Order: sequence, then structure tokens, then C-alpha cells
Amino acid sequence: MNKQKKQKKQKKQKKQKKQIIIIGNGFDINCGLQSSYKDFFKWRFDRLKKTTEFDDKLKEIENHFNNEDNYNSEHLIIEKNQDISLWDFIFWYAKDCFEEELEKWKDVEDVIYSVVSIALINKSYAENIRFKHKNNFNDSDYDIYKKKFLDVLSYITGKNAFEKVEIAENLLTSLHVFEEKFADFIEKKSKDEKYIEKVIETFKDLVTTYYDGKKVETKKEILVVSFNYSLDSYMVMSGKEKKHDFFPEENVKLASWRNIHGLASYRKHGENTPAPLFGIDDTDIINKKDDIRMLFTKSFRMLDNEVNNISASGNYSDADVITIYGHSLGRADYSYFEAIFDKCNLYNSSTVLQINYYPGNKDEFDSIQKAKRQAVRNVIKLLTDYGKSIGEVSEKNIVNRLMMENRLELVPTWIPENLYKK
Repeated sequence: MNKQKKQKKQKKQKKQKKQIIIIGNGFDINCGLQSSYKDFFKWRFDRLKKTTEFDDKLKEIENHFNNEDNYNSEHLIIEKNQDISLWDFIFWYAKDCFEEELEKWKDVEDVIYSVVSIALINKSYAENIRFKHKNNFNDSDYDIYKKKFLDVLSYITGKNAFEKVEIAENLLTSLHVFEEKFADFIEKKSKDEKYIEKVIETFKDLVTTYYDGKKVETKKEILVVSFNYSLDSYMVMSGKEKKHDFFPEENVKLASWRNIHGLASYRKHGENTPAPLFGIDDTDIINKKDDIRMLFTKSFRMLDNEVNNISASGNYSDADVITIYGHSLGRADYSYFEAIFDKCNLYNSSTVLQINYYPGNKDEFDSIQKAKRQAVRNVIKLLTDYGKSIGEVSEKNIVNRLMMENRLELVPTWIPENLYKK
């Protein structure tokens, strides 16, 4: 009798599946939240252009660039009580001088990386930036935009007035101000009830299990890892402050919710809750002795801002499925994915890696194929890099191994009729 009970208990335990859901900005956008950086910069610049303080500072910068500086200053001065930051002007000129628009979170992180590298190391890092061309990629036009950005950046950061340590501190302090404005933008947007409804609907789709085309009622333990700043663990998991239940199904249990980079609603949750933070990849920084750019890396900023205080830690080992939704899989976040892959022992376990990607504009075959191929390239880059971290054999065959074992899935967020058109 005891043996039968034990067997039933073991069988029941095996039915419960563990699913890690990792969400990026594409998740929010798919749920109707206009939270792209393109949306943010439009919102931010529209407001700044209406203020005399921003307009006056722009004139000061232009006068300096045109050698008409009547301000007798070697750098841009912003008073502490002013509602603007150095980064407002840096991104303004990035918009003016760069070839590509700042649309994705990765684009903004790339700008921060380039700016701190130019300001704190040397100008050679400008070679990584694609500047505008006016006339058929004329080199002289390219140099005009490059020279303007570098000259303006030198004035904004005070490169000729301060030591590198002081420049770094000024940029970091100003980045806090910029992040607070971004928090205001996201918090205001995320109050939309239609967005919340879509979030619940999307999570329901992600946790639903199908077998042979039929829905299967399977008990699930869910662990959410969010790179977004909108939804938070207070909203989801706490008792008194609970506003929405994103997993209302009886067979689904939310075990943990982890916000990686801070919260838009940080003001509501006490002084230890950090505002959204932006950070750069530390791949080429961490092994360099006394590299002052370390102050801007994600790992440093997370520790410095005590992001772990808002994160409900979870047991990521033995996960049956890792679902990634709406993340561009940019290199700056590789360390987070690889840490989770390590916990799950992805290479040697039976864990399935499921990547949900946006397949482009409907009814545009070329756009659909381009989006799919880009998703494939991003996944291969991530897994290959992860393979390098766990061994030479794994580096060479991790992608093939997951595919051979049916453990790698690419799923479009909507299914276009001509996705598989030949």
C-alpha cells in the first residue's frame, strides 16, 4: 500500500513541469505598450523642445561647435535643479548624426558604450559608429557628421576641462536623471488596462501545453525573468499590493518573478527599489585593469543600485522549458542567459529552449523571411558563445545537439500564412 502511494506520488510529481519565461521589450510591445526607445525619445524630445532651458543649452552647444561661443566655458553646465541631463543632449546629437535610428534597447546601450569609451578611453571607438551621409555615401559628408558628434561630445562631457574620473562621475550622475525620466514614461504607459489584459492573455498562451494539437492540463511551476521595467513582482506576487493575477489558472503556480534592470514604479516601493538602469556589456572591460568604464557595466550598476532587493530569486535548475519572448538576444545580456543555461545544464539535460520572435510585417514575404533569418542568426550567436564558456566540444555542436534532440524551437509571435512560402 505504501509502495503504491509512493509510485502515485512520484507519477504526480513528474506531471508538474517547470517553465522559465524570459521576457524582453518585444513582449510589452506585442501587448500594446508603446515602450520602444523610438517612442520614448519622441515623448522626451517633444517635451524638451518646449522648454527654454533645453533650447538655450542647444544654442550654447551650436555656438561652441560653430566657434561662436560667447559663454566662455569649456564644457556644458547643467544646474542640479534643471530637469535635463547631459544624456538628453548626447542622444539628441546621436539622433542628428547617426545613420541608424535608436529603436531597440540594444541601440541605446551601444550608444552609451561608444560615448563612455570615446570620453574615457580614446576617439578610436567612434569607428564603431555608423554616421550619416548626405550625398551617396560621400566620405567628406561622413567626416562632417563624425567631427560634429565628437566635437559636441567633447564639449558636453567636459573632456578638455575635467580629469577622466570626474567625467565618469558626471556622466553617471546624469545617467540617473535620464533613467528617472524613462521611468516616468514607462510607468505612465503601463497603467493602461488593455495592456494588462493582453499581458494576461499572452502569458496564458505561453504556459499552455499542447499535445497532438490538443490542450493538455499540466501542472506548471512558472519562473519569470523580466528585462522590462513595466511589470513587477509587487504587482504580481505580494498579498496586500496585488493588483493583477497574471496566472489565474489553477494548474499554474508563479514561483518567482525577477526584474533584472529595475522598475518604472520604483517610487512606490521604498527607497531601496531602484529606478530603471541602463548598462553596457563588460566583455572587453572586465579583464582590463582599472578600466573606469566598469562603472557603466550592467553588473556594476546592478550591484551599485541594489537591484537584487526587488528580485524574487528562483530555483532555475531542472527546468523543462526555457521560453524567451520579445528579446533581441543582444550580446550585452548574454551573461544572464548563460547563467540560466548553466543552472539548467542546457547542454546535457532535456531542457527545451523555445525562442518566440516577431516575424515582421504581415503579408510582406521578404520582411517575414528577413525577421526569421535574423532570429536564427541571433540564436546561433548566443548558443555558440555559450558553448565556448562550457567547453570546446560544446562550442562546436551545441546548436546541432539541441536540434537533433528536438530541444530548440523558433516560434513566431503570430503565424503568417506565407511564413513557409517557397
